Amino acid sequence: MKIAFWSHTREGACVTTNLACMAAMTAVHSEKKCMLLENHYSLRNIGDLMLPSERIECLREQGQYYNKYGLEHLLKELYSGKNDANMIDVFNYEFELVRETLFQCLEEAADLLFVDTESNRNLSTTSILSDADLIVVNLRQDTKMLTEFFENHPIIRNKAFFLIGKYQPNHTWNLR
Repeated sequence: MKIAFWSHTREGACVTTNLACMAAMTAVHSEKKCMLLENHYSLRNIGDLMLPSERIECLREQGQYYNKYGLEHLLKELYSGKNDANMIDVFNYEFELVRETLFQCLEEAADLLFVDTESNRNLSTTSILSDADLIVVNLRQDTKMLTEFFENHPIIRNKAFFLIGKYQPNHTWNLR
């Protein structure tokens, strides 16, 4: 089962954090094997949430390391700081070329596939949202943002589960 985590806003929706929490809770409280994936480069990525850099030595092992080309190469370039528009476009193109096969392999290896998607509607995000069995839409408790979502993203709602972040206990929309 593919579960995509997405928000129409770039900041403050806590998409990656919500995905990490939901995946961790699912893994701890069920017999399901979970796999996590993101289709974008970000300063706050899944790996940093799950294993902070100061703990990375826990994964060190003996042996040879290798470099590959394609998606692996593009990701390495992005993480090394080469973050220009052309690299992002090439990543989206390369990702789309392997997406179907990649997800098929990942779904064979795990019961649940949690996918952290880019907030913009780029090629890979659009494909992932289209293929997802469930879309966890991360929204903030902000009138403008909620209105913008419900006015401009009706196609997502048919398989959406909503998480409201940045909770404001004194907001006029709260139930009393």
